[in-house]
Amino acid sequence: EPVLLAGTTVRRATLHNAEQMALLDIRPGDMVYVEKGGEIIPKITGVELSQRPADSRPAATTTQSTTAPAAKPPHRATANSATV
Repeated sequence: EPVLLAGTTVRRATLHNAEQMALLDIRPGDMVYVEKGGEIIPKITGVELSQRPADSRPAATTTQSTTAPAAKPPHRATANSATV
């Protein structure tokens, strides 16, 4: 369910860092603690272990590296839009 967090409605907080997920022992379906990591971005700070199912298992992570595509040159902003 969405929650109100310091004036912002938070509907989703995502983690993309496998090390941080392992550090916090975050598992699929966990109930987590969230705080503001800046002005807007939510930051997951912990897990409510009392809500974790007994059969919970850590999420699988990939160790395969990928190559990012080459960066595009910046585009000039106009009065109505900007593309980067």
